[in-house]
Amino acid sequence: SGNEIYFTSCKDQTVGEDLSIPLSSYCSGAPNRYDVDFALVLANTAGTSSNTNFSYINFRWADYGIYNNGALFGSVHDCNFSRINIYGLYNYGTMGDVIDNNFGNSISGIRAYYATTGNIANNTFVNNSSYGIYQDHGSIQSVTNNVFGNTGYGFYNYYGSIFEGVTNNQFINNSYGLYSYYAPISGGVTNNIFFGNTSYAFRNYGSSASILGGVKNNLFVQNNYAFYNSS
Repeated sequence: SGNEIYFTSCKDQTVGEDLSIPLSSYCSGAPNRYDVDFALVLANTAGTSSNTNFSYINFRWADYGIYNNGALFGSVHDCNFSRINIYGLYNYGTMGDVIDNNFGNSISGIRAYYATTGNIANNTFVNNSSYGIYQDHGSIQSVTNNVFGNTGYGFYNYYGSIFEGVTNNQFINNSYGLYSYYAPISGGVTNNIFFGNTSYAFRNYGSSASILGGVKNNLFVQNNYAFYNSS
């Protein structure tokens, strides 16, 4: 962890060498979230495998941090995604676990689009204006022990599956904490804390039977609406 890697704008003078003089036509001035289109791209021909892991990498000042376009790869752990313009991690493929990362001060943290994603655990999603996690179809193994704070939607699940449930998370001061739209949550929604969410702490749109493990042992405090289910 002492040899961290940075993917950032050349205007970011907080790491590396000062490039403002030799590349003054582009690299002078303050960095912006759109300075880099894609920090790291995985194509479906990348040749990666479930043993390909990304760790201790800092992604910032880019439209996308990691963009997976159809590849298979392993875990993302102990990385920092900040000041990202679109998504810190975009998965349109198959990947392993997302563990112990920070997604903050960006537009959105994770987008899983018709993808297969492992366990999302022990991450922080704080100060993101749109989404902490946005799953659009596909599946996630579990969402566990994460913190979602000061974000538009902490976790938005649209027609996606959660095999082992949403457990032991904190949804604090978001607009929506957890929003599930026609999305089965097999393991249920259990042992979470929902505090100070200004619209809905937990909004389930669709049959309540889609939450197969039930809604159990959650703490709802000072939310506009605690739990609202409709179809």
